Amino acid sequence: MAGLDGDGVIERVSYELCVLVAVKNALRRREIYVGGAARWRNPEEDLPADFEDNRVVHYENLRQPLDVAEFIAI
Repeated sequence: MAGLDGDGVIERVSYELCVLVAVKNALRRREIYVGGAARWRNPEEDLPADFEDNRVVHYENLRQPLDVAEFIAI
């Protein structure tokens, strides 16, 4: 079985590489974030503070439709 040595003990290097790959993928999908980091920060902090109050203005600036069905059809 992959990741096990001859005695059936988990090979630490293989395990650590699998964990690092999983963390990298989660960071890219923004499932997890790193506090204090610019690139990997909390995605909620990316939105302007007044986003909900000015949703129409922000969507216009992004040139995106407000209607979900229209957005998906694009």
